[in-house]
Amino acid sequence: MNRTAAQASPVEQVAAAVVGPTPQAIYNKVSSDAVAQYGIAKRNGAKMDICVHAGFVAAAFMQAKDEANYRQWKQTETVDCAAAGLPGR
Repeated sequence: MNRTAAQASPVEQVAAAVVGPTPQAIYNKVSSDAVAQYGIAKRNGAKMDICVHAGFVAAAFMQAKDEANYRQWKQTETVDCAAAGLPGR
């Protein structure tokens, strides 16, 4: 069953506290953190930093087996890397 923590039953909440996060929850957190780090690079970094971080985000979504977001971030990586002078990535 796919529900958020707020929607989890009391039994599910206790089980999550005892067992810990699921692998998918960890992948989702890693992906979310990678997107946040990309935002920092986009606001403050050089073009190459932005390119590299876009690749990190794509890799995080690949690890999470999230094909739609992986495809979107590979496109972002292509655009950002071209802007950094790396065409054809």
